[in-house]
Amino acid sequence: MRASWASPYAGYVESTGSLALPVSDQFDAVASLLGGRTQLRVWWRSSDDWRADTLSATGERSVSTSPDGVWVWDFEGNRVTHLSVAPDGEVRLPQDSDALPPALAGRMLSGARPAELSTLPSRRVAGRAADGLRLRPSEPLSSISRVDVWADRASGIPVLVEAFGKSPGVAAMSSTFLDFSATEPLANTLTARKRAKPRIVSRSGVRS
Repeated sequence: MRASWASPYAGYVESTGSLALPVSDQFDAVASLLGGRTQLRVWWRSSDDWRADTLSATGERSVSTSPDGVWVWDFEGNRVTHLSVAPDGEVRLPQDSDALPPALAGRMLSGARPAELSTLPSRRVAGRAADGLRLRPSEPLSSISRVDVWADRASGIPVLVEAFGKSPGVAAMSSTFLDFSATEPLANTLTARKRAKPRIVSRSGVRS
């Protein structure tokens, strides 16, 4: 898995959160991500060259990277928002792309110690053989009891992640590929599909 962090991939992902968070205008997206179902299509060439589309019943929201930051295309509102690259260490709210299995596994396993890890039986994910790994944090104050990760056997890329809290029951957060390819996406797939001339919006307002 560690060797796969820079590997390209593409596919369709569904993530499910079971955390009951209060809904407000400011944190509606976070509540939906951590407390509901999110559908994503992703094309990942590298950590600074990728695109992820969040699918909904009313439209799509596309996030793609560029040398000067991140571009968010809201197809329903016909609006593009440009966000500059956040400085290292800056705290931000979770976003949909954080729920992609490779991204979620990377965060969950980043500080894992060998003694906290064990193997799980293999299974098939998105029609491919995947090998499993379980993390049981040894920190007594951890709010997570275990994290189960299955990685594509051929590429090592995480394709299914399930994080469980201290309370028994369903996973607090799960994310899985339903369709997966370890082939590098073509560069032109990372450009959001333009349906009309959009309004360009920055953090300070409309730029035109």
